[in-house]
Amino acid sequence: MDASPSTGRPRSLRRQPASRRPWHPTPRTPLPASLTDDEIVQLVNEGPRAGQRRNARVERNLVTVWRTLYRLARADRSGHIATSRQQLVKALCGPDGIPGWADYRDPEQNELHHGRSLTRWLDLLVAAGLVESAGGVRRADGSWWRTEVVLRDRARIAAAFPGSSIGRAFGC
Repeated sequence: MDASPSTGRPRSLRRQPASRRPWHPTPRTPLPASLTDDEIVQLVNEGPRAGQRRNARVERNLVTVWRTLYRLARADRSGHIATSRQQLVKALCGPDGIPGWADYRDPEQNELHHGRSLTRWLDLLVAAGLVESAGGVRRADGSWWRTEVVLRDRARIAAAFPGSSIGRAFGC
């Protein structure tokens, strides 16, 4: 272990220089309970895709995006996630990610090839009521640098669909 002469701490534990970008911490919200794949598919098919023909690829990809968001939230111990779009796309390109998404090893290339799809999946999750918000912060040049996602718990999902089969199924 290579210790720093000034602090006696390992180099890996020394404080790194502050980033040039200001970091705004996200509020801590309780981590919601995980949903089953069938519950996610029910919310999507009775919500934004109501009346449309079922599509296994769309359902699988939405479940994959939800699982990735939940994994990030669980790691942060909060239902409020703040991550860069590039990191989110990278997580979805991994072995547990969306089938067919290639990892181009370059964050800009990943964003170029998968950014619109990510926006579409997040919008569908918001419309289905699984995610409260999926907004972001843009740089001065218009590119995304931070995406904030708030996962909903069962009570909020039930409140979003009063009187429907979803509201009854998720009612507390």
